[in-house]
Amino acid sequence: GLADLQAARQRLVELESLREEHQRLLEDYRAWDDRLKELRHALERDLSAAQERLNTIYRRLERREDLLAERAGLTTRSEELRALQAEVARLRSEETRLSERYAESLDLQRRIAELQGVINVRRDSLIGAFEEQQRRVAALQAEIATLPDLEAQLRSTKRELLHVQSLEDELATRRDDVAVIAQRQGELQAIYNAVEAEGKELKEKLQLAERGDAACPVCGSELGADGLARLIAGYESQRMALRARILELRQEQRALESQMNDHRARMDELERLCAARGELEARRARLELQIGQARESQKALADASQTLVQLQQQLDQRDYAPEEQQALDVCVAQLGEWGDPRSIRAE
Repeated sequence: GLADLQAARQRLVELESLREEHQRLLEDYRAWDDRLKELRHALERDLSAAQERLNTIYRRLERREDLLAERAGLTTRSEELRALQAEVARLRSEETRLSERYAESLDLQRRIAELQGVINVRRDSLIGAFEEQQRRVAALQAEIATLPDLEAQLRSTKRELLHVQSLEDELATRRDDVAVIAQRQGELQAIYNAVEAEGKELKEKLQLAERGDAACPVCGSELGADGLARLIAGYESQRMALRARILELRQEQRALESQMNDHRARMDELERLCAARGELEARRARLELQIGQARESQKALADASQTLVQLQQQLDQRDYAPEEQQALDVCVAQLGEWGDPRSIRAE
């Protein structure tokens, strides 16, 4: 298209160069016109002189035979002059016609160049639209081609979110278990404190009994050796029971502490894993948006492909400037009938 436009511009330059030739011909025409005027004035003077001579001849009737002969010669000359005037007029008319035809042919060539330029611009514009539509179709096809992979990524992301949800449920359960364990640890600590206090009190009573200062715990009377022995044995039995109870409490506390540590370690791991929810949610939203866009592209691809086919048909059928093309055909036909400006100038 650019080459055609440059050729048309070159043709315009050539036509502009012919304008100077046309101007020269017009100047030649004016010179010949002036020459014809001079000839006509000369003929008119000759005719006037001839007429004067005829008048003289008429006045000289006595020499009629001589005058008639002279008159015949003058008449012949007059007829020759009239024939020459007619030929000059014909040539002048033909020159005018050819000059007009030459100017019209130049105008036709300029009009042809203008129309061809418009057609080339329209064609280039349509080619640009066609190429842009090709790129749009390719982009839509590329976007649609990613749809299966995007859907697979979305399914994988949803599975990961379900897994995170199960981890969050486990984390909530473990938090409840930790709260229960903490409550039980508090209860055990209270029981342990009570048992420890009871043990201290029992230790003091045992120490008193072993020193012989102990009294009957019921009536407060002094005890004999047998009563004291029985009291000490009872205190020892209670002391052993308290020690066993303390041992049980410590074992339960250690078991609870172990469970608490296990829960806390798992909870730390779960919190780290559950922290990925935000990223997964963002990924799911992004994938859903991309999938929606790809599905919209599927709908747009049909229209874009149809438009591409229509543009291709316009290019194949040269249907991009029908009015200008019709006018160009008319101008080319007319120029073919009249001939090229060079041939008209030569004629």
